[in-house]
Formats: sequence, structure tokens, C-alpha cells
Amino acid sequence: MAFPACLIAIIAGAGHDVTTAAAALMICGVFLGSSGLALAVFKAPPSAASGSPFQLPGYAYYGILAGTVLFGLAEASFGFWAVARDPERWAGIARFLLWVSILPLCVVVALGSLAFIA
Repeated sequence: MAFPACLIAIIAGAGHDVTTAAAALMICGVFLGSSGLALAVFKAPPSAASGSPFQLPGYAYYGILAGTVLFGLAEASFGFWAVARDPERWAGIARFLLWVSILPLCVVVALGSLAFIA
């Protein structure tokens, strides 16, 4: 799990340097989108162990992962289209999105770590 630690370092570095904000948004967005999608496809929700996949934990699991995938794709798109074109203008919003993306990053890393335990 060395990559998420490097990703946090990239996010922290982009908070100080406006020119790296676009790359940090794209890297973080692609990581969130791909890891959320991989967890949704390859790891069963917690309610699958109880026999019925249509319980509230299953819906919450897939809802959280779908939100994470959509947030990651939106973040990568914003980094590619808006911030890369005019980094000085979008610096404040880019920093805000990078700091907000730490929460979905923690969720994806935690769910991915639980896949190795179970």
C-alpha cells in the first residue's frame, strides 16, 4: 500500500504549488475511479455473506463505491480540462477538491485492505 501514501504526498505538494494541481487531480481521480470500480466488480458486499445481496449494507456498499467512482472521474476531468488550461484561475477550487478527495481515498483504501483480510 505504498501508492496511497505517495498519493497523499502528491496532494500535499499540490497544495503548495499551483502548477502541479492538474496532475495531482488527474492522478487522484484516476486512482479513485479505477479502485472504486475494481472493488465494486471484484469484491462482494458485506451482505453477500448473510445470503441475501439485497439488504441495506449491500446498497450502501455499492452506493458509496458508485459515488467514489463518479467523484474520481469528475475530479480527473476537472484536472484535465479546467485546471490544466488555466492553473492560476482554478487554484482555489483545485486545492479544495484535492483535500476533499482524501475522504473517498481513505474509504477505498480501507475497503481494499479489508479484501486482503477476508
